[in-house]
Amino acid sequence: MTSFGYLSNQIATSSAGNRSHCIIGFLAQSLANPVFIDVFESLAGLVREQGHRVIVMQGGFDIAWEDRRLRDLVTLRPDGIVLAGHAGLTTALGAAVNSLPVVAVTRKIEMNGVTSIYCNDPLRG
Repeated sequence: MTSFGYLSNQIATSSAGNRSHCIIGFLAQSLANPVFIDVFESLAGLVREQGHRVIVMQGGFDIAWEDRRLRDLVTLRPDGIVLAGHAGLTTALGAAVNSLPVVAVTRKIEMNGVTSIYCNDPLRG
């Protein structure tokens, strides 16, 4: 099929259970933040080594907008989601943690099902 230029639909393939590679969703509050870019580059490098992929979306500082973007990301059926600087607790986040692993970086999110990786030194931010 590749000789004809056919590109398979990875979402349909994963829905059928024929998944050989993982897809990780990455939702950054801002793609202008160099810390979030560093997190993305590290994540992408790690998953690439194992043949996996990262889907990137930009959230924002408005909770309603970020909720919408997280819903969009979940509909792409990733195997897990990494949140970088998430704006707050949203209904989409509550739904996401019931169906897949969620990791928050740079911010503590106190919600069952969310693993948070953050700096707890008040002098360092």
